[in-house]
Amino acid sequence: MVRKRGEVKRVPLHQVDKIWILTGGVAISSRLVRALSRNLIDVVFFDGKGEPVARLFPPDSNGVQKGAARGVFQRQGV
Repeated sequence: MVRKRGEVKRVPLHQVDKIWILTGGVAISSRLVRALSRNLIDVVFFDGKGEPVARLFPPDSNGVQKGAARGVFQRQGV
């Protein structure tokens, strides 16, 4: 869903390749983060000056293997 100037528009995930968040006060659920990751969609957060401050991107795009965190938690006894 995209909200711009009071108008709400729904966009299917298969039509999205990236999301830029250009305002503060935005919340994203973990369910949405997982859906974005499964669909290989990057999310970039910008500050008030237009500078990027954070990026979420799918693990496959940076070489992280599935199950990698499981091994870390097992070694640390978590």
